[in-house]
Amino acid sequence: FLLPKRKNMEENKQPEPPEDGSKQEYNKNTSEKPYTSDMGYSDEDFTAWLMDEVKNVPGRQKYDETFRDAIKAITKWRLRYRGNPKLWRRIFKSEKIIKELVESAPIMDAVRRIVHNPSGEEEEMREKITIVDLASGKGYLSMLLSEMLPPEKVERFVCIDKAWPMHNETSDDFKPSQISREHLAKPYFETWPIPIHT
Repeated sequence: FLLPKRKNMEENKQPEPPEDGSKQEYNKNTSEKPYTSDMGYSDEDFTAWLMDEVKNVPGRQKYDETFRDAIKAITKWRLRYRGNPKLWRRIFKSEKIIKELVESAPIMDAVRRIVHNPSGEEEEMREKITIVDLASGKGYLSMLLSEMLPPEKVERFVCIDKAWPMHNETSDDFKPSQISREHLAKPYFETWPIPIHT
């Protein structure tokens, strides 16, 4: 599923924050995106805007609870990265996030059912599980599930992608084609309910 591109850059521009530092309110009758700095829309308005953006995407009705919980998770990301607007802008691009939600909803739904309601042989497993996220990209699926799954049942996520830097590489060694670990590394590593490793 590919989302249509914006017609021009002006439509994709963030509204300016109010000069007096007051909060803006989300108006779903306009095409404005919520301003995503510390000063912009409240988290409640941000959540309402994102819910409105996904109301007609494929799978929205079938995976309603998953979409709702995923959007709550994304609002928690916003809180996590508050104070680092450059990183937040790199992580949160609305078209990309919506595409990830649409593609990941069936997987998130299946993983949640397995973890919450094990059946048959899986029911006998008492140890916490590790979830391996293959071809993870930036790790959006693991980031969402870390907020959605019970930490008492899941030990960790391991994101695997050829674009991640090797563990022994320092930031000075990173190539432009590699994925930055900044959003998952310290000081953010400890903030995830379920640890995410790369």
